[in-house]
Amino acid sequence: MIKKIILIKIFFLSSCFFYLNSLKAQDVPCGTEASPEDVRFIKNIEKLQAKKENSYKEGDSLILIQFIDIPIKIHIVIKETKQGNLTNKCGLSQTDLLAGIEKTNDLFSNSSGIKFFMCGDIDYIYNNDFYDWKSTTLDSTMLKNDQPNVINVYFVSSINIQGKGGIQGYSYGVGKNRVLVKNATMPGGTLAHELGHALGLLHTHGNNSLTCQQTTDELVNGSNCKTSGDGFCDTPADPNLGGICSSLVDPNCTYTGTLKDKNGQYYKPLTNNIMSYTRDECRKYFTVEQVQRMQNIAQQLGLFCCDKNIFATTFISEDIISNKQYQVSNIIDANNSVLNKAVAVYKAGQEINLHDGFHAIAGSDFNAYISNCNGTKKAEQQNPVTGGGCLVLVPLSKEITVLDKINPALSNPKIYPNPTVSTINISYELKENAKVTLEIFDLQNRKVLSPILNKLQLPGEYLKQIHIKNLVPGTYIYRLQLGNKTTTGKLIKL
Repeated sequence: MIKKIILIKIFFLSSCFFYLNSLKAQDVPCGTEASPEDVRFIKNIEKLQAKKENSYKEGDSLILIQFIDIPIKIHIVIKETKQGNLTNKCGLSQTDLLAGIEKTNDLFSNSSGIKFFMCGDIDYIYNNDFYDWKSTTLDSTMLKNDQPNVINVYFVSSINIQGKGGIQGYSYGVGKNRVLVKNATMPGGTLAHELGHALGLLHTHGNNSLTCQQTTDELVNGSNCKTSGDGFCDTPADPNLGGICSSLVDPNCTYTGTLKDKNGQYYKPLTNNIMSYTRDECRKYFTVEQVQRMQNIAQQLGLFCCDKNIFATTFISEDIISNKQYQVSNIIDANNSVLNKAVAVYKAGQEINLHDGFHAIAGSDFNAYISNCNGTKKAEQQNPVTGGGCLVLVPLSKEITVLDKINPALSNPKIYPNPTVSTINISYELKENAKVTLEIFDLQNRKVLSPILNKLQLPGEYLKQIHIKNLVPGTYIYRLQLGNKTTTGKLIKL
């Protein structure tokens, strides 16, 4: 597999690089336009956010920025050509891909708190027809290769939309979780621009592709900023800085245009906004309102990577005092506190169990997402937060405390001595048949002893001795499950 990737990179650099970049200057920066469905989706999200903010008590400080990790699945389309006995393979190189993702994260980290990471291995698609994408082409290839619950990013040689010609990038819309990026734009700002669209942002000049002879319907005085342009009031009216209007921004990122709005006022647009058609090298920032929308959309989409390499389980005991996100493929167990003004995001593939002692203080922002990795979803909400396919948003205006409700058929188990040198004792009582399982993890969430107990047991009192003398001295996490009751905690090996 490694040899194949190296060959792809070499052939791309030798055979395809000059051709791809020779077309770059002719392309329109982006072909994305929000559909009526996208607009409705965005408005509904903003209504939910307004309701959420209204739940704060008077005097509370609203939390605008959360730290959110968003999974992206990378698909690189490969074109094969024959030259005698040789087969040339053209496609985006890994070097440009990784550099482009790094640049994208740099651009988002400047202001948004959002970070993207690759979910699983690169998906190489050998399809000569798909290599040069056209809007008249059926999307069956993408439908077949799309991965659920992530943003799918396809890299192709060229993108052509009927009526617009060549473009550098294209997003399928909010919630569609799919974008196209032209190879030659990497490692530039196009990927960040298209991911902005996927998270609900419009162009700063509005929801259309304007020419230099047309201007946005947003007025310079800002009187219609909520209903025109991109719908934000912290992005000034923009007449369209890019495409054939690229001369409106000079190499120093200064606006040089003399266009006026319908009231005769000169435009004073941002030339450094990532969602504008400014020069690629000038794209640096998002505004506060843009960031808030992307944060809201990202939370509602509940994007989640089910790759097997993501940690399987984790136990959370540390108190969260600012912003923290946890993501695992299976189970999160927590008995920590989320303090005032802190933001906590828990994402798990199967279960989120809030144990005795968990406490979210009023004024905090606690979010728990469960995204079942087999693609099934349930519309139920459970408390404590557990199950499959649930989205649970804990109200911000009141505290929640989880008090363990003991199953009358089970007793509180005891694990001792702790700390220990070589052995631990586990005592418990079962009043009905129950499956008993014990697992031990290191602090990197790797199983170090499993399964220790893993069988159905009859009613009665039990005392089990477990030898752990082969473990390296340090701190570990144990997870003991008695039927439907789970106990987790720290175990110290001396």
